[in-house]
Amino acid sequence: MILDEHFYVALCFFVVLGLLYKKTKVFLNQFLEDQIAHITLRVTEAQDLKNQAVEALQDARSNLTEILLVKEKKINQARVEASGYFEAHRSQVDANIAIMRAEQDRYFANLQEEFLRKNKLKVLDLASKQIIQEVQDKKISFEATLH
Repeated sequence: MILDEHFYVALCFFVVLGLLYKKTKVFLNQFLEDQIAHITLRVTEAQDLKNQAVEALQDARSNLTEILLVKEKKINQARVEASGYFEAHRSQVDANIAIMRAEQDRYFANLQEEFLRKNKLKVLDLASKQIIQEVQDKKISFEATLH
C-alpha cells in the first residue's frame, strides 16, 4: 500500500515536472520569437536610416555639383572679364583678383562638399554603431536568460 502511494506521488511529480517543462519550452520559444522579431525590426530601422543617409548624401552631392557649376561659370565669366580688362587696358591686378576670388569660391565649395560628406558618414557610422551595440546587448541579455 505504501509502495502504491509512493508510486502515485512520484507519478504526480513527473507529470507536474513534464507540464512545467512544456510550459517553459513554450515560453522560451515565444520569447525567442519576440527577440528575433525585435532584432529584425531594429535591423530594418538601421537599413532605413542608412538609406536615408545615402539619399541625403546624394542630395547634398547634387546640390554641391550645382554650386560648383555656378562657380565654374563665374570663373569663366571672371576670366572673360579679366581678358576684357586687358583689352580695356585695365590693370592686370584687377583681373587676377577676380580669378582668384572665383577660384577661392570653388575651393570653399569643395571644402564644403567634403565637410558635408564626412558629417553624413559620421552620422551614419554612429547610428550603425548604436544599433549594433543595442543588438549585442539584447543578445547578451538573452543568453544570460537562457543560462
